[in-house]
Amino acid sequence: MTQFSISPPAPAVRPVVSETVRDDRGRHFTIRFDAGQQLPAHRNRARVVITVLEGSGEITVDGYGMRRLPCGAVVQLDAGAEHAIVAGEHGLEVRVDL
Repeated sequence: MTQFSISPPAPAVRPVVSETVRDDRGRHFTIRFDAGQQLPAHRNRARVVITVLEGSGEITVDGYGMRRLPCGAVVQLDAGAEHAIVAGEHGLEVRVDL
């Protein structure tokens, strides 16, 4: 008799990105990740500030390695800094300010 293991379904390919909001503080949007979802390595043309609103995860920044992203963490990235994000086991929601 052949045994099969049932794995939990893989998370959706991409996290959910909200519409960009423009206000007196600049432009910002949110990104909601399910558990284990990733945003692959990429660069932004502008300086970016990432604030963890819910959950936790990890960010990898070229030249600095991997860092934990606990709820409440704020990370500032210079323009052109390559970075990738992965959500923890309970998901992750971040606000991105440009």
